[in-house]
Amino acid sequence: MSDNRKYINKAKSIVISRSEDFRPYLDLYISESRARGTALNHLPYLRSTMTGIFEASIHQALGEALTERDSRLLVRRLYRLCENLKRTETATRLNLHTPAYAAAVIAGALSGKPLTDREINLLEPLDQSVRAYFEMAEEKLHSQLDTPEAPAD
Repeated sequence: MSDNRKYINKAKSIVISRSEDFRPYLDLYISESRARGTALNHLPYLRSTMTGIFEASIHQALGEALTERDSRLLVRRLYRLCENLKRTETATRLNLHTPAYAAAVIAGALSGKPLTDREINLLEPLDQSVRAYFEMAEEKLHSQLDTPEAPAD
């Protein structure tokens, strides 16, 4: 691994601190599913959650950057990397506003060097953990709400 390790750890710390932001979206998904009496598709809620964590993490990093000695440089790097990410999203039609990409953008801005593909792949568990909560909730809702009634004897 490159010398980006300390920047990756700092970025992961920021993203993890914002990861609790998934709870309101998960609660909304569960309550709307219960209100409809069926497990809804969790993907729209997951997408909103991922975007929310991304944005909250970037805003926290911007706030912290403003207290740094080289704040203007860090802020410019963050904005530039976010703009590059938006262009990539447009070109690929993928949603890259995820916790893992938030950490990649923040670490890249802090280090001043792009992360390697391997380093970015190591951040994937940030996305997987949030995804797992929604998948487990959907499975549980299916078992609670979508089971057919047993025939009467």
